[in-house]
Amino acid sequence: MTQQELYEMLEATGLPVAYSHNDEYQEPPFLVYLFDGSDDLIADNYNYLTRSYFNIELYTRTKDLITEGILEDKLKQNEIPYYKSEVWLDEEKVYRILYEIKT
Repeated sequence: MTQQELYEMLEATGLPVAYSHNDEYQEPPFLVYLFDGSDDLIADNYNYLTRSYFNIELYTRTKDLITEGILEDKLKQNEIPYYKSEVWLDEEKVYRILYEIKT
């Protein structure tokens, strides 16, 4: 999956999506995603298989299982396994739910 395809998949959730950060204030819920490195299969000075890591962050004001489910269903539909973690950002008064994926 290319970065463009990932963006289009995230956009299909119906949530606002931005790469890296939002330049303008966005009321939650919204998504932010960021390239987090690669682990390509390389042999004979050639990248045979490109594997990219991305972090997808879902920001919500309250614990929102429905919105989380929308994103998780989209990841499952596209056969993208994920690791999930969550933190409360007290200063911003939002939950950040992190999905770590490899495409």
